[in-house]
Amino acid sequence: MVPQFAKKLHKHPRFYILVNFLLAVIALFGVFYTGNAMLDMDLWGYYPLYFFLSCWLLGQVIVGSLAKKTRSRKYLLLSSLSGVLFHLSFPDPSITPLIFTAFLPLLYIAEKELKKQGGAWRVFRYSYSGFLLWNILTTFWVANTSFAPATVAFSLNSLFMTIPFVLYFHFRKRFPIVISLVAFAAFWLSFEMIHLRWEISWPWLTLGNAFSSRSLWIQWYEFTGHLGGSAWVLIMNALIFFVLMEVRKEMQMKVSTLLFPMFGLVIPLFASFFVFFGYQEKGEIIDVSIIQPNFEPHYEKFDIPSQVQLDRFLRLASESVGDSTDYLVFPETSFGAFPIDDLESSRTIGKLNMFLDSFPDLSLVTGLVSYKIYDEKEAGVNNLREINKEGEKKYMVVQNSAVQLQGGGMPYDVHVKGKLVPGAEIFPYSKLLFFLEPIVKKAGGSTAGHQRSKDPSVFKSSKANIATSICYESIYGYWMRKYMQKGADLIFVITNDGWWDNTPGHRQHLAYSILRAIELRKSIARSANTGISCVIDQHGRVFNTLEYETEGFINSKIQANPELTFYARNGDLLGRLGYLLSAIFLAFMLRKNFKRKSGWKDKEAKST
Repeated sequence: MVPQFAKKLHKHPRFYILVNFLLAVIALFGVFYTGNAMLDMDLWGYYPLYFFLSCWLLGQVIVGSLAKKTRSRKYLLLSSLSGVLFHLSFPDPSITPLIFTAFLPLLYIAEKELKKQGGAWRVFRYSYSGFLLWNILTTFWVANTSFAPATVAFSLNSLFMTIPFVLYFHFRKRFPIVISLVAFAAFWLSFEMIHLRWEISWPWLTLGNAFSSRSLWIQWYEFTGHLGGSAWVLIMNALIFFVLMEVRKEMQMKVSTLLFPMFGLVIPLFASFFVFFGYQEKGEIIDVSIIQPNFEPHYEKFDIPSQVQLDRFLRLASESVGDSTDYLVFPETSFGAFPIDDLESSRTIGKLNMFLDSFPDLSLVTGLVSYKIYDEKEAGVNNLREINKEGEKKYMVVQNSAVQLQGGGMPYDVHVKGKLVPGAEIFPYSKLLFFLEPIVKKAGGSTAGHQRSKDPSVFKSSKANIATSICYESIYGYWMRKYMQKGADLIFVITNDGWWDNTPGHRQHLAYSILRAIELRKSIARSANTGISCVIDQHGRVFNTLEYETEGFINSKIQANPELTFYARNGDLLGRLGYLLSAIFLAFMLRKNFKRKSGWKDKEAKST
């Protein structure tokens, strides 16, 4: 029983004013407390999460989501539930089945607002709130690298996510629910396809990535790629929502109606089990040594003398390498900066080559920072930085690179990172958004950016052909399949995930490499500066891990598989299908709009 005074208090006109005031005080306290704490801390850890959640709560108070209107409070709870379900589904904490219901609260809001004035605004507002909460909860750790670009990433990514959802709402106002849900799946797949390929790319929360901690469920990624997982999520949400709407309409549960979501769940799982147990690891056995030096990147990696770092690398290499070792793998940006066209002039590279001379069959793959200097601006060369060299004006490009050294005077091979992190490594559409440069510079972002390659380079030796993925590149399935088309039969992922401190970021990044192993059926050797370094087999199983913030090495035997999967050959067919269906659905929607307007004009003409 609710006490009588509580009922009276609940109905008092000033009750919600007081609630909003108290929540605003809590949110402001959270913003100022965590903000001041971060100013005094070297490493922030989870503090950005508390800061951004406080900002999110304050935003809800300001826009009136916690006002007296029952609908506003209800919609806020539903959209927040959606954001929490999405977060819980993704790696760490990885309660993956929740992803099949995460869209349901937002779809319910859209259904309730179909015939109401201002419905489009409310659908936008609450879907944006839910997507923003998802982005904050799952990717808050980005702020440990660069605070301002992370804030922009959360805000923009959430905004982009609302576009296919608002398109669905407008389509649903004109068409039946079944065809509308199909249109929603097409719109969302098109969004993910675009988000993988343009310069403002941040596909970390692609729906298909949620299954990266459930490799046994998604062995069919070798046919569909990770967009197949996105399609599965969209189909399951659509089927469950349709069943709920039918039950609500008829007020009874039909077994035949329940069969659709049951089959939608069970068939992909059984198909995956069938592929998993039928697939055999393939390829020649390669002996690999993986080094994890553990240099903290914020205050150690780029401050201590390069000779001290080189000594640690050489010590770990000496302990790990034997006469049968084929490859030695160092992490991203292990050394540098060096002139890309004249690496032999570097004393560090010279010492590494001397070490390799003791092992004639050994190849070293390492990350390094490289640069190239031009006397004047050259056509087709972007990201040039003006420098003063010996009193003369020159131009320089900086590159995040990987190099293969083989000793014995053999020439070295270089791969320049092709997929760059927006804000940190590239200023997206800098020519179009030139007026934002002063703001980006003040916020700590990069306006000059890094030079990038248009296509990946494969490192070849007598033992294997290596696809060397530098950090961010490993989350792009379509980019990694380009390596395979160039003959790669093995993947090395070199990265420096210590920028994110000890948060879920480095664990998520590792999990996404599992998707590449399954999509391409390639074994992966992963070398991370601070961890987690490991080996992933062609089934997507993780072995021989070196935990975060530990120094050490891994010796392992992995297989170099030269065969191409269906996905490696054909790419994101589901994404292309999404493009086609989206174009058709949008054309139908525009045609219906045109007919409606024409009908109004005819009625007006008759009335006059």
